Amino acid sequence: MGIWQIQGGQRFDQQGEPIFIGNTHITVKDWPDRIIVLREDDLVFPSLADFHVHTKPEDAMVPSIGVYPSDLLSSGVMLAGDGGTRGWGGNASWSLKDELPITKVWVSLNSNGLDQYPLTPDFDGLTEGQSEAVCRTINSLGNKKAGLKIRLGQHDRAEDQRLWRRGISLARSCQVPVMVHITGTFLPPEEILEGLEAHDVLTHVFHGQRGSLATGPGLLNAVFDCVGKGVILDVGHGSRHFSWSTFHRLCAEGLTPDTISTDLTRFTYRKRPVYDLPFLCSKLVAGGLSWSQIYRGVLTRPYAYYSLPLPSDSVVILRYWPHAVRFDDGDGQNVVGKGLWRPVLVVAQGQVIRNRLAIAG
Repeated sequence: MGIWQIQGGQRFDQQGEPIFIGNTHITVKDWPDRIIVLREDDLVFPSLADFHVHTKPEDAMVPSIGVYPSDLLSSGVMLAGDGGTRGWGGNASWSLKDELPITKVWVSLNSNGLDQYPLTPDFDGLTEGQSEAVCRTINSLGNKKAGLKIRLGQHDRAEDQRLWRRGISLARSCQVPVMVHITGTFLPPEEILEGLEAHDVLTHVFHGQRGSLATGPGLLNAVFDCVGKGVILDVGHGSRHFSWSTFHRLCAEGLTPDTISTDLTRFTYRKRPVYDLPFLCSKLVAGGLSWSQIYRGVLTRPYAYYSLPLPSDSVVILRYWPHAVRFDDGDGQNVVGKGLWRPVLVVAQGQVIRNRLAIAG
C-alpha cells in the first residue's frame, strides 16, 4: 500500500472551471509511495462517466451487443449507464454485483432489449400482466435502477405511438424516468418533447436523420422549454447518431449537451467514428466544446444525476498527443482536430488499471 502524490497538470473545480495548480493524493494498492509530476497540459479527472453505453457481464454466456466493463474501466470509465441492452423479459443475465464501473440500468420497453440486434421485433403493446412485469423488473434492480428506455424510429408511426404512449404511462406509474432514443422517430419531435418531465433523458440529440431537432425555431423553442424543466440532453454518439451539422446548429443556439456518452457496443468499441469516451471527448473539443463543458458532461452531471459521490482514491490522467485527426460523423461530414487526448493513467479505488507513465513498481 503506497501514497501517490500527483503534482501538476490541469484540474477543474466542482463547477468544471479550470485550475492549473494543485496536488492529488491517493492510496494505491500493491505499489510503494510515489511522486508523479505531470505535464502542464495533462488533464486530471477523478473519474469518467459514460452516461449511455451498452454493457455485458464479464462472465456472460449469452450473446450480447454489450462491451465488457473491464474495457470501459481501462479507458477511465468508472460509472456507466446501460442504455436498454436488456429488456424486462429478456434472457440476458443481470449482474447486480458491486463492481467497477458502477452500472446503472435502463430497462428496455422491448421485452428482449437488444438481444436480436440489428433486428428489432415489432412492439404490439403490453398486457396488464406484462406491464406489471416491467415495473417488477425495474424495481428488482435495487440501487442499479435507472429507468425505462424507449427506442423509437424502428418500423412505423403506429408503432412509435404505441411505444411512446405505453412507455410514458408505464414510467410514470413505476415512478422512474425515461430515456428516449429519438433517431429516426416517425413522431413529430414536438409531441415527444411535450411529454417529457424533469429527470427524463433525450438521447441522440445531435442525430441528423428523420426527427432531427435542428429543423426550425419552433422546435428549438420546444427543446429550450424541455431543458428549462430539467430534461437531460444526452449525446449518445454511436455509429450513426451524431451529425456535425445538427451539433453545430444546436450549439450555436446555446443547446449544448448535459451528458456526453458513447452508446458503445461490441461493434463500435475501439472503432471510428466513436472509438471510446476519451476519443469522443477529443472529438467534441475539436467541434467547439470547452474542457469545462466536457468535464461536466463526463463527470459532475452524470454523478449528480445518480446522486453518487465521486470515487475515492481514483484518478484518470488524459495526455495530449498533437497530430491532425479527422473526426467523422454518421452523415459523411468531418471536422479535423489538432490532436487527441488519451488515458495514460487510470487508478480506480486504489487499483492501478492502466499505467503508461514511467512509474516503476
